[in-house]
Amino acid sequence: MTKLLRLCHNEPELFNKLFLNRPPYWSRQMDLCRSVVEYRTTVAYSGNMVGKDYWIAGIIVWWLFTRPDALCIITGPSQMVLGSVTFKEIRRCLDGAVLRFGGKLSSGLKASPAVIEIAPGWQALGFSTTSVERSSGQHAKHLLAVVEEASGVEDFVFDAIDSLGYERLVCIGNPIRAEGKFVDLIRQAARDRADNVPPRLAVNAIRIPSTESPHAHQEKSEFGLADRTWLESMYRKYGKGSLWVGSHIDARIPDVDAEQLIDLTWLDHHSKQQRPQLPPTHPVNSTRRIA
Repeated sequence: MTKLLRLCHNEPELFNKLFLNRPPYWSRQMDLCRSVVEYRTTVAYSGNMVGKDYWIAGIIVWWLFTRPDALCIITGPSQMVLGSVTFKEIRRCLDGAVLRFGGKLSSGLKASPAVIEIAPGWQALGFSTTSVERSSGQHAKHLLAVVEEASGVEDFVFDAIDSLGYERLVCIGNPIRAEGKFVDLIRQAARDRADNVPPRLAVNAIRIPSTESPHAHQEKSEFGLADRTWLESMYRKYGKGSLWVGSHIDARIPDVDAEQLIDLTWLDHHSKQQRPQLPPTHPVNSTRRIA
């Protein structure tokens, strides 16, 4: 068993097959696996229903079991999200795994922090973004940091993550904002690639539209991936050119934030326009007096 775990040290796909006994990762999930192995920072900006939660749960368990005394710090928008999504998927991994898990697993959707403990100090801890600073002081040789729904995460959360001195950072989410650290990392990846920054220092960003789902042409996906029925329903509801489709299906970074109805450049331009001086007898001034 120990020999097989060593064999999987840089092979999360093989670990998924041999130890987790789950369906294999699809091609873009495989790309993400390779990125985590090779790059210090991996950013997955994607549409909905491409298997992000399934994949990240497998990566967290792989990291813990193939690196003795490893530590994983996971943060998301709320303890409820971490408990009901991320840690639920982790429990599924462990329940179906060939490996027997005899450690500690927190119960309750709102446990703070959520915990998976193999041995003291050898663990995964889940903190909401409002309490992530409680993770300060957590250090390990093999530390994986994971930021869920990263597009909506505030800058101070990334600052707290940076202070951990992680070995690997994985940020995943829909690109719902035009600015912020998540978008900065995506753009940093392009610069790192252009400058030939070595992977041990570089950011690698991978865009995964929902339309690339392996089940995009099926009427119904048995695994809950994006399928034709869901895609067509969302196009009808929001419109193919809408901000929602751009962020949640096409995985495009918006030019303006989704909640911003009026482009700031348009506002800036028109706020500088001066109303011409009109004589007192002009009809516009007469109308004002009547009103």
